[in-house]
Amino acid sequence: MFYSFVAPGTLGSLPFATAVQTLYNGTGGVTGLIQISVNGNATSVIPWSGSTFFSARLSAFLTCSGLALLLSGCINNGIEWSELSFTRTKPNPLDLVGTWVPTDATIKDMKEHGRYTISIHQLILRADGTFEMKNMPDWWNDGFGESKKGFESGLGKWQLYEDRDPWTVWAVELEFPNFVVPNQIHVRRQKPPYLLHVTIGDPDSGHVMLFEKKS
Repeated sequence: MFYSFVAPGTLGSLPFATAVQTLYNGTGGVTGLIQISVNGNATSVIPWSGSTFFSARLSAFLTCSGLALLLSGCINNGIEWSELSFTRTKPNPLDLVGTWVPTDATIKDMKEHGRYTISIHQLILRADGTFEMKNMPDWWNDGFGESKKGFESGLGKWQLYEDRDPWTVWAVELEFPNFVVPNQIHVRRQKPPYLLHVTIGDPDSGHVMLFEKKS
């Protein structure tokens, strides 16, 4: 059985809508697609699957309601709005190889909020699995996301890391000589060109740095 619906409303004071397509297999399983928009900002289409106890319609309703609660913060599951754009299909590592630099918006944030002196800021991912970090703002590795106006540089190994958020998403794991950063840097977008998403402090704050690959 296949059906779809659109549910508009508000989330807090913001306009909210979700669109769902659902296929019920007749034996308790449901699969489908969902897309969510809050204040005019829409996610990409998100595949989902699960099982139903009463009916496919009830399952879809509960799924949408649960997502709305997650977005509104009623359930503290650590999901922040931008995380819905994390890459869900494993990227080709070659699409990540190259030199990554802060976006213009991130440079502005570094200057205005971090009071950093702007110079050369790069994360270089090499095809042989090594990386070089040049002048990463020190708030990237501060649990409170506080700027001390300093920078961190280093060398090490990198690889793709499969994270759960709560569904599967992909991150870049950085292995420095003395420690490993497994899920600080997530991949964003569902196809190239990707962005690298560096969480600053509490993930629920929404404070991030975005890096784009130089052409």
